[in-house]
Amino acid sequence: MISFRDLRTPEDVAQWLAGLKENWPQREEVMAHIAQQIEALPFPDPHVVELATGPGLLAEFLLTKLPQITYTGLDFSELLLRVARERLEPFGTRSRLMWVDLNKDEWLAQVPNDNQAIVSMQSLHDLGGEPQVDRIYGLARTLLAPGGLFLNADLVTPPGQDKPDNPGRRSISRHLELLKAHGYARVACTLALGDFACVVGFAPK
Repeated sequence: MISFRDLRTPEDVAQWLAGLKENWPQREEVMAHIAQQIEALPFPDPHVVELATGPGLLAEFLLTKLPQITYTGLDFSELLLRVARERLEPFGTRSRLMWVDLNKDEWLAQVPNDNQAIVSMQSLHDLGGEPQVDRIYGLARTLLAPGGLFLNADLVTPPGQDKPDNPGRRSISRHLELLKAHGYARVACTLALGDFACVVGFAPK
């Protein structure tokens, strides 16, 4: 399967997306679960920020299933952002996309600091190792409104079986420890499905 780091053309993106569907067919169920978690929030019209929006698949799903939300997507790949802009064009002003490097701090001033939900799917493990994931957990906490949801749906490893070639993939228990250390409330794993897990935490009210 082609790596997202090797994407150069729209054809590369199409091949990469086909590989995602083939290798992780549970992605549809994971996206539905993310939508359910957002829908359950006690906010009438939540604003959702997605970290590493990629080609906009999750964004399209959420904006379709949850007509009450608005959305901001952040990504480092200009190619994937172009694909996402085309995909999300029908949603008009409900969606906004921004080019950012999540491993730097400049993006923090470009997004609101009172978001009702911050989500990511199959992405944060690619930022580097545990320090990079942990940093994002801490920064996301500062950008949530009281009672707001942080949800990371990512590929995980069994406890004690870290992957040297992909140090950003951690166990569910380790993800939960990191969230708790940053002061999130109601920390939990809400879905474990194959290689995927959804871990959540809420900004204290």
